[in-house]
Amino acid sequence: MRHRSAPTVVVIKSYTNFSTGHAFPRLELLVEKSGMSLAQVKRSIKKLVEFGYITKEKKGRRNVYRLREKIGITDEHGRPAAVATWDYLPSTV
Repeated sequence: MRHRSAPTVVVIKSYTNFSTGHAFPRLELLVEKSGMSLAQVKRSIKKLVEFGYITKEKKGRRNVYRLREKIGITDEHGRPAAVATWDYLPSTV
């Protein structure tokens, strides 16, 4: 993950529901807590979705985010072999 998106994903993760794994912080809250501008937060969210670190779904007038855990798996020579991903669900950690 690019460093510039880290504050956004940290804030989203801190507002994730323990049981459902869903987070729905308002953009204004993401701006306030991350210290980034609104434009930067929107770009970060777009990149996080593009690279598969979060999913974003529209529910009524709000966005619902779900974090994806992502781990790269390498072979015995250190070459990328696979990527394992799963939904982040705090109650199972």
